[in-house]
Amino acid sequence: MKILKQLPYPKAIKTCRTTIINREFILNEVYLGGTSSGLRRIFSEEQQKLPIPIKFVSWEGKDGDYIDVWYQEIENVWKPIHALKFSKSTIYN
Repeated sequence: MKILKQLPYPKAIKTCRTTIINREFILNEVYLGGTSSGLRRIFSEEQQKLPIPIKFVSWEGKDGDYIDVWYQEIENVWKPIHALKFSKSTIYN
């Protein structure tokens, strides 16, 4: 988790190749719930209404937990903006 929170997207994929989820979405087109609810603390309500491209990648950690990382393109580099590690048994309402 410590490494993934710091690596830009291409280096993270190269370092930890096997992903569970690897997709891109537009911030204003999705509901920010579950693990992505942390993005509400990063983006203001006004920003959440903008078409900001976000990459979302999920890995299985060595201890069997999940690690989710969200990336935003900043100065032509996909940089991590939010990361979360959680148990497979976590239930989000």
